[in-house]
Amino acid sequence: MANIHTLIDTPLEALGARLREERMRLGFEVADFALLMGEEEAAVVLMEMGLRPITTSYLELLECRTEVSISYVLTGRRQ
Repeated sequence: MANIHTLIDTPLEALGARLREERMRLGFEVADFALLMGEEEAAVVLMEMGLRPITTSYLELLECRTEVSISYVLTGRRQ
């Protein structure tokens, strides 16, 4: 399971901010989103703050369970 920040040249803070933006766009509170993703609330908050690495498997699960684009999370550009 690779940490995404080791594969791309984007700060964790930027990735986390886009994760938070997408969670909010979908209308999820942290608790509900954590449940959907099978994570602890604290883990979601730490990822959104850029204080916890985001794994490739997390991003794959995110794309499968929501309409969030991995490409957007990684680059900040919408397709």
